[in-house]
Parts: sequence; structure tokens; C-alpha cells
Amino acid sequence: MRVAACLFTSLLAGSGRQAAAAPHLVPGLSAVTVTLDQRPVTLTPEIDGDGEISIAVRLGKQSLRFSPGDAVRYQKSPSQDDITGKITTEDGYLFFRIECLCLAHRFPVMEVFAIRRGKLIHFGSVQAYESPHRPGRLPEAPSGGVFYDSNSALEENGITMHASAPSIAIALREVNARLVYDPALCWPSNAAYYVRARGYVSGPAQLIAADDTSTDSDAVEAGLLAKAGIDKSCHRDAALKTDFAAARARLAPPVFKIFAKDIARMKIADWNGAPGRDGD
Repeated sequence: MRVAACLFTSLLAGSGRQAAAAPHLVPGLSAVTVTLDQRPVTLTPEIDGDGEISIAVRLGKQSLRFSPGDAVRYQKSPSQDDITGKITTEDGYLFFRIECLCLAHRFPVMEVFAIRRGKLIHFGSVQAYESPHRPGRLPEAPSGGVFYDSNSALEENGITMHASAPSIAIALREVNARLVYDPALCWPSNAAYYVRARGYVSGPAQLIAADDTSTDSDAVEAGLLAKAGIDKSCHRDAALKTDFAAARARLAPPVFKIFAKDIARMKIADWNGAPGRDGD
């Protein structure tokens, strides 16, 4: 290893290249320290030699790192409030809110951290539902390590406009210091949305032409996709068969084929926020 390291260093020197500088504190910003599980945890905005900004989260000698999102990364001079104002703690969890300069349904999100058995754990990110006192939770969500995100598999479907594409809630429960999908909470967390989707497809069962791009037709197509997506996610197999029959009766054959493919490729509990995924 020593010989390889020396060789690598000499190659860099010989080519005129220099190793990238180690991340350091972003000029003009300060680290923020919060108390988590009665221990100090420090969040430090750092910038590397390539100009990339990241947040280092430190507990003692342990250090984890994540990207603060486009809204911070692409600013020429992010403010202290861009860091401090996005940090909250609740129920033993540390949250950092991430905004996105995009139209993705699941943004903004919260990066979630906690201390378990003396170790800092990064659970990943969950959708930041607009509930200021319960970050990452639906208003009706139970407490005790349950979070909600959305399955974005149908966001880029081949039928509806992006704005009306279905966004199906995923219930995540902390188990052994990880967030895992809880199928028992699938229906309770999507029931209200299901009722709205059913309303979109009520009325005369008229066939929608393949070239019909009207708002009314888009609402029907969105309702059909949402109902099928929820029924698949919640293992409501009989209801899913009914959804397919309804879609076949309402959609032109070429559009129905796209509908079927979109539902088939949808993975149950496809969580974009798991650690190691970019969440986009």
C-alpha cells in the first residue's frame, strides 16, 4: 500500500495535477451544534476543492456527510439561515430540510438522523409534508418512529401531465436503526387520496381518445392511475383487477397499454430516500 501510494503521488506530481483540497468550512458561515439524546451534534457547512458544498454531521469522532440540496449548492454565497433555519429536532430525531430547484413531487425533503447505541445514524430522507410541528409526518401519522414518503414511480408516467401524476404515500417505521416499509399503514395513509381519485373517474364511462389532452380527460387518467397504484401498493388484488377493467373501458387501446406498463413497472415501497440514493 505504501509503494502504491507513493507511485500515485508521483504520478500526480509528474502530470502537474494536484489532489483536491479537503473540505473546509464555507467562508462566512458557522457550524451549528444541537443537542440530540443529551449529546452535542455539530452540523458544519463545508466546501471542497471543486466548490461542492456539503454538510458534515459529527458526533464525537464520527462524521457523516450529505448534500444540502440545489437551493444551497448553487448559491454563490449561502447565508447562515440557509443552514440554521433548516435544522430541527423532535422525538429524538435530527432533521435537515432540503429544498430543490425542481418540480419533483417529493421535494422538499428532510434528512433524518438519530443516535442509536451511541452511534450517529443517517436514516435517509423523507418527504417534508407541510406540517411545521411534525417534520416528515402526515398530520394523522402515529408517533414512535413512523415517517412518510412518497412512491414516485408513477410521477414520470406515459399518460398524465406531470402536475397530475399520482404520488402514493409510503409508511416507514424505524426497525433496528433503519427505516423500513410498513405495509399495514399503506391503506390508512392513502385512503383519503383514494377517495379523491375515485371521484375523478366517476360519471359516464366514456372512452377517452388517444389524442385527447383535455383537463377533464387528464383528471380521469390520473384517477385511474392513482387507484391502481394504491391498490397495488396495499395488496388489494381484487380491487386492482377492477381498476384494470375500468381502465380498459375508459382508455383507448394504445393508452391502456401504457397504463398497464406503468403499473407493472411500479415497485411496491420504492423508497427514493434510502441512504445511498440521490432521492431525485
